[in-house]
Amino acid sequence: MTKWADYLISAVRYNGSHKIVKVMQHEDKEGTVGEGIEVDRALVASNIKNGKTYMTIYSGPKSTWRIGKKVNAFRVGGEYCIRIDNNKTDTDNLGEVVEF
Repeated sequence: MTKWADYLISAVRYNGSHKIVKVMQHEDKEGTVGEGIEVDRALVASNIKNGKTYMTIYSGPKSTWRIGKKVNAFRVGGEYCIRIDNNKTDTDNLGEVVEF
């Protein structure tokens, strides 16, 4: 398996305004997916702003991972939004990633 990104996101928790509260972040270790740790949206936005790359991942057959979409961060109204698409709305969107 080649390296997909610096970090991978396998799960997300949103608040009532559909803003990310926490994600399950894994380090991409070029061939393996590291153990997940919960991190907040501020860290994800900061990492992306500082050049780190993120992709979503999904559980596949036999305990494998499937690659999802690239995660972007951009400013809307002075705050960073974290999305897999380019819609400039004030909500976060990680697509089909499992919610926890």
